[in-house]
Amino acid sequence: DGDLLALDEGSVDAEAAWAAGLEPGALVIDTAAAPVERDWVAAAGSAEIVLVFAGAEEAERAAALLTTLTGVRLGAVRPAPPPGQAPVQEPVAVPGFGWIVPPGCEADFDDTAAGKARVVIDAGTGFGTGLHPTTRQCLAALSAHVAAGRPLGRVLDVGAGSGILGIAAAWAGAADVVAVEIDTRVHAAIAANAAHNGVADRVRVERELADLPAGPPFDLVIANIVAAVLVGIADRVCARLAHPGSLVLSGLRDEEAAPVAAEYRRRLGIDPRVTTDAGWTCLIFHH
Repeated sequence: DGDLLALDEGSVDAEAAWAAGLEPGALVIDTAAAPVERDWVAAAGSAEIVLVFAGAEEAERAAALLTTLTGVRLGAVRPAPPPGQAPVQEPVAVPGFGWIVPPGCEADFDDTAAGKARVVIDAGTGFGTGLHPTTRQCLAALSAHVAAGRPLGRVLDVGAGSGILGIAAAWAGAADVVAVEIDTRVHAAIAANAAHNGVADRVRVERELADLPAGPPFDLVIANIVAAVLVGIADRVCARLAHPGSLVLSGLRDEEAAPVAAEYRRRLGIDPRVTTDAGWTCLIFHH
């Protein structure tokens, strides 16, 4: 619709792309259409893609669509830097929670005395910067869980991405947080983000739910992933939930929420509380 300004498949940097024969243009759609001998995207097996938009609203609308695609992991949504400068990371105010800030901005956004959270997340890591509605909904649900005086001893964060939700839970007082993230490339970044927030001793990372050792159930389970995955892991998630305990499911387009709610209602025997934000639905079960 004209809002997309550029697309960069970042398997190589600009200089290497130029050397390989890619000519600059106003809009590069598919560099993999080059001859086989310089098809670096296919050779790499995976590609990091940077999309540049005319404004924040257009970028967030595209981000919402990208999260529905199989095989696509959304990273950071942030302002583009001027040519030749490093990306600029901006603090994000999350209603009902507090601030998500990049490293180096902690002192300028310390509202903890006023009861607002401040979590430091490197926006260059996996999905979860506070900008997307699904992340905002989960953070608001975490805050409501704490405000209601519900237990927050053990927390399970499924589809952890940058680690933002599990780290926020640890910041809020959880004694033991398990962050499950299938993409092992971001495990080190989750650990680094946990360390930056002073909660590294309470946050550990696992690749799969099936990798979790037997142990006490979790007081709060948060799963911010796509609908099909939420349905597929319903048995394992519900088996890990304490009674009493709370379950937060997000990553759902509005039209996807009903079948997911039905799957979990059948297992838990309760109806969820439903919140919506910009076309996205969050389901909250108090078990």
